[in-house]
Amino acid sequence: MIITGWRGIGKTSLCRVAADLARDAGWTVRGVCSPTRFENGRKQGKDALDLSTQQQRPLAAYAPPPADPEWILDPEALAWGDAAFRSAVPADLLVVDELGPYELEHGQGWLSALRALDSAQYRLALAVVRPELIPIARQRWPHGEIITLWSAAQAPGLAAAWLAAAA
Repeated sequence: MIITGWRGIGKTSLCRVAADLARDAGWTVRGVCSPTRFENGRKQGKDALDLSTQQQRPLAAYAPPPADPEWILDPEALAWGDAAFRSAVPADLLVVDELGPYELEHGQGWLSALRALDSAQYRLALAVVRPELIPIARQRWPHGEIITLWSAAQAPGLAAAWLAAAA
């Protein structure tokens, strides 16, 4: 499943709900989620959460517009996340949150996540991809189902349906 939707719509929340439901069903859950970190109600950065160990590290600092780039990535955290993906398969549920320009356009970042997805050594995979990068994802994974998230309220129902279909 290739999950897409606008920023802040709940793609990471969807991945975390799916991971929790899969764990509750006895599935092996691996991969990385990238929750946004807020302080005093303001966006401060993104973290990397290893779903198999539950370890979490700061991944990126937020630089509000008009700053470019919007996210300043920590190279050590990128390497740590990539290492988590190197041992992410086989798995029942593989979560990759998210694949961005680094991976899909520049061949950097979480390249081991791409290899894990390409391996098909999982029962179900969820890969979060920005809307503007969907053409690249569709070309790489032509059989992947594109799911556009329109509301965070969709998350529990979608996750439950996917896990039931994959079981």
